[in-house]
Amino acid sequence: MSPANPPAMPPVPWSPYSGSGIQQQFSPARPVNNPTWIPGKVDILSSTDLSRLPRPHFQVYANVDGKRSVAEIAYLLRTTPDRIENILRDLVSWGLVRPV
Repeated sequence: MSPANPPAMPPVPWSPYSGSGIQQQFSPARPVNNPTWIPGKVDILSSTDLSRLPRPHFQVYANVDGKRSVAEIAYLLRTTPDRIENILRDLVSWGLVRPV
């Protein structure tokens, strides 16, 4: 596989937002394997929708502000950028965040 054609993001088998209308798909403008890309929220979720997110996904979503990079979010949550990217991949596929 050539670098010009990165692999597509795998589908997420479960979505806390199935049937809630938050099904838009976004393709990252920058590679997801880049700790310097900055995620931004697509929509602000209600407290009911937030409670449906798995805890690690909620923590990452809560720190997405359109200014922090993947590396900064990883530092704040005391984890690795790879872990944050995996969670962001889910959030992007669920239509909750996108690259700024």
